[in-house]
Amino acid sequence: MDIIEDLAQAATWRIGLKLLVAIVGIELLIMVALAALRLDADSWWVGVGDALVLGLCSSALIYFWVVRPLKQAKQQNDLFQTVVNTLPAGVVVTDYTRDEHAIISVNPAFTHITGYREEEVLGRHPRLLQGEDADKTALERTRKAMQEQRPVHVLQRNRRKDGSLFWNELYLSPIMDAHGRATRWVGLVHDVTQRKELEDEVRRLAHAVEQAEEAVCTFDVEGRIDFCNPAFCRNVGLEMEDVRGQVVWMFWPENDEITETARQAVADERVWSGRHRRLRADGSEYEALTSLSPVRDEHGVLIRYSALHRDISDMVEFEREMMRAQRMEAMGTLTGGIAHDFNNMLAGMLGHLYLMKKAVQDKPRVLDRIQTIEEQGHRAADLVRQLLTFARKSDVERKPFDMRPFAKEIVRFIEPVVPENIRLMLEIADAPMPVEGDAGQIQQCILNLVVNARHAIEDRAKEEGRGFRGEIRLMIRLGIPKGGCDAANRFCEPSKICPESCVEVRVEDNGCGISPALRERIFEPYFTTKQANRGTGLGLSMVQGCVEMHHGCIQVESEPGRGSVFSLFFPVMSHEEEGVGVEEAADTKLPPGRGCTVLVADDDHSMRDVLKEVLEEADYRVLVADSGEEAVDIFQKHRDVICMAFVDKVMPGRDGLEVVRHIHMSRPDVGLVLMSGYEMADTLLQDPLVLAGVMHLMRKPWRMDELARLLGSMAENSDRQGPEAAEVRL
Repeated sequence: MDIIEDLAQAATWRIGLKLLVAIVGIELLIMVALAALRLDADSWWVGVGDALVLGLCSSALIYFWVVRPLKQAKQQNDLFQTVVNTLPAGVVVTDYTRDEHAIISVNPAFTHITGYREEEVLGRHPRLLQGEDADKTALERTRKAMQEQRPVHVLQRNRRKDGSLFWNELYLSPIMDAHGRATRWVGLVHDVTQRKELEDEVRRLAHAVEQAEEAVCTFDVEGRIDFCNPAFCRNVGLEMEDVRGQVVWMFWPENDEITETARQAVADERVWSGRHRRLRADGSEYEALTSLSPVRDEHGVLIRYSALHRDISDMVEFEREMMRAQRMEAMGTLTGGIAHDFNNMLAGMLGHLYLMKKAVQDKPRVLDRIQTIEEQGHRAADLVRQLLTFARKSDVERKPFDMRPFAKEIVRFIEPVVPENIRLMLEIADAPMPVEGDAGQIQQCILNLVVNARHAIEDRAKEEGRGFRGEIRLMIRLGIPKGGCDAANRFCEPSKICPESCVEVRVEDNGCGISPALRERIFEPYFTTKQANRGTGLGLSMVQGCVEMHHGCIQVESEPGRGSVFSLFFPVMSHEEEGVGVEEAADTKLPPGRGCTVLVADDDHSMRDVLKEVLEEADYRVLVADSGEEAVDIFQKHRDVICMAFVDKVMPGRDGLEVVRHIHMSRPDVGLVLMSGYEMADTLLQDPLVLAGVMHLMRKPWRMDELARLLGSMAENSDRQGPEAAEVRL
C-alpha cells in the first residue's frame, strides 16, 4: 500500500543517516586506539586491521539496524496485508489531501460487499455508494466529524453496484501525519442488513407487545416475572418496576382449583389455557382468559414461561346482560301466551257480568257487587297489559285520565309495599290533573320509586341503628320542573322541551342517598348497587323510558346520608284535549241491531258464546265459527246478508287477518273488527285497512262502551261503504 511505502521511505533516510554517523564514529575510535598503542598507521597490516574492524562493525550495524528491521517490517507488512485481505469487514482508504477525497485502497471484502472491483473504485469518491435515499442525518454527522478530524460511527443505507440496497455500519477514522493533520481516512464497512432487518422485526414485535390490549409477561422457572407489558401493569394496578421480580402466582387466587391446575401444568412443562379469576394488587378480582406456554432454547432446555391474558370483565358483564335479556324475552313470550288465554277468559267473564247487570237492574245491591267485580276484571286486564308492555316493550296505550282519582287508587297498591316501621305520607292535590297516557305504566313507575325509597331507608337504618325513623313522602300535584330544561339534575331526552304545565309525581325519602358519581348511572339498564336478590337494575330504566314515552321529564336530587327526591313530570292536557275517560256506565246499551247479521269467528268458545249472546240481546242475528276456514265458508254461504264481522286474530288454520282481507275483497261494505288477546303490533296498526278506517281493532277484554262505539261507528259507515272501498291497497 502507498502508506506503507511512504513509511518505509522515511525510515530508509533515518537509518542511512544513523549508519553514516555510526561508521564515522567507529573509524574515529579505531584511529584513537592506534594512536594510543603507538602503531604505525602507514603499515599495511595496520590498514588491513583497521578495514577489518570497520567492516565487521559496519556489518553488525547494518544487520541490526537495516536487515533485521526490514525483515521484521516485511513480516509485519505481510501479516497486515493478510489480515486486511481476510477481514469480513470491508476496508477502504481515502486520500484526504486530494480534492476528490479519492479512494486509494480497498480490500477484497469491500469488493464482495459492494460488488465493485478494486480498479473500478480507485481514484473515485466514496459517494458512489450513496443513493437518493441516503440518510441525510448520517451524512451530516460524517461531514462534521471529518471537518473536526475525529472518528465517527454511523449507520447508512447504501447501494451496491447492481443497485440493491444494504445497511452499512461505517467506522471512519483519520490517519495523522507528523504535524497532527489528517492526510488519509480509513473506513470499516460492515454489511448489517440481516441484523438491521432482525432488529426492525424485534422492534415491531416489541411495539406490538407494548401496545397490545392483551397482558403479556414472562417469568422464570421459579415464577419470578422478568418482563411485562403496559397492559399487564394496568390489569394488576402496579408500575412496571414494581411488577418485575414479583412471583406471578401472587396475581392468582389462592386455594383455587383453576390456579392449582395452571401451576401443575407449569410444573409439567406443558401448555395451559383457561378462563379464571385473577387478582389485582389491591386484592380486587377480575375475569380473564389466560394461556401459559413454556419457552425453550435451541437445545430444547426450558428457560422461562410466557403468559398472555385478557381482562374479559366487560365481556362477562355483556354475557350477563344477554342472559338477562334472554330471560326477559322468555318472560315476554310466556307472558304473551298467558295474556292471550287470560284476556279471553276475562272477556268471557266481563261479557257475562254485562248480561247479569241487565238481568238485575231492579236489585241495586246485587248490581253494585257485579260492578265491583267488573271493575276488578278491568283492573286485571290493565295488569296483563302492563306486564306485556314491560316484558315486550310494546307501545303504551295512551288514554285521557285524571290523576286525582288515579292517585287515590294507587295508594292501595303502595301501602303493602311499605313496612310499618317506615312512615308513609301522602299529599294529593284536590284539583283536576288531566293527563294522557297509560295509567298502568305510570302506576308501575310510582311503585318502583317507592320500592327504591324503601330499600334506601333500610340501608341507612342498618348503619344508624334502631333510633333511625324512615319516612317516605308521595306527592302528586300540579307543578313545573325546577330550572326547566337547563337543570343539572334533569334526566330525559336532551332535545325535549319541558312542558309549561305538568303533573308532578314526587317521591321523597330520608334514606342513604346517592353519590354524584352513581347519580349519572342510575338510569342505565341493569345497573344496580343492590344485592342480587333485591334488584335487577331495570326499575329506574323503566321509569325513565315510561316518562319519555309520555313526553315528560325527570329530576333527581340526592346527597349521601341525606336522602333522595325523585320528581316525575307529565304534561297536563289542554282544555281542548280533556276527553277524560269515565267509568263504564251500569246501563250501557248497545245500538239496536234490527236483525243485522254479524259473523263472530273465535276459537275460544266462552269468548265466542258470550259475544254471541251480548249481540243477540241487542237484536243482532249472529253466525259463529271456531276457525278461519269455517269463517270463510260461513261468509260465502251468507255473504249477501252479513253486515259485520268480528274475527279473532289468532285462530287455527287461516289467520284472522287473512279472513278479514278475504271478506273485504268480496264485500267492501261489511264492517270489520279484528280482535286479539295479544298486544297489537305496530305493523298491524299501520295496516292499510286500519289506516283507511275499514277495519277496526279491538283488544280483549273489551269494555261494553267500546263495543257500543264500534257497533255505532260501523252502522253509520255502512251507508258510505261503496265500491271505492275495494280500492284500498292491501
